[in-house]
Amino acid sequence: MRALLTGPANNAIGLTAMETVLLTQLAMAPEQALRSDALEMAIWGLSDFYNNKRLQVCVSRLRKKLTHRNGPEELLATCWRSTYQFVPRMHFAPKR
Repeated sequence: MRALLTGPANNAIGLTAMETVLLTQLAMAPEQALRSDALEMAIWGLSDFYNNKRLQVCVSRLRKKLTHRNGPEELLATCWRSTYQFVPRMHFAPKR
C-alpha cells in the first residue's frame, strides 16, 4: 500500500509501501524506541538481526523524505542498539 501524505505547507510526500508500514509502526508508538527486529517483522514478515541493512536503507529514505518536506527537524530518531523512534513535532495554537 502506497501513501501520499500532506506536509505542513500542503506539500505532497509520496511514500512506498515499506515506508508507509514503517511510518505507521513508528507513529503508533510515538516517542517509544522500537527494536529493529520488530520493525522488520512488521514490514517484511521476517527478521535478520545480522543483516539489517534493508531496514537502515528504508529508514534513511523515509527520513530524507520527511526532513526535505518538513524542514530541518528530525522526526525519526536512531536510538541505542538498533532501535528507532518517531518524534512528532507538536504545534500549539497561541493562547488568546
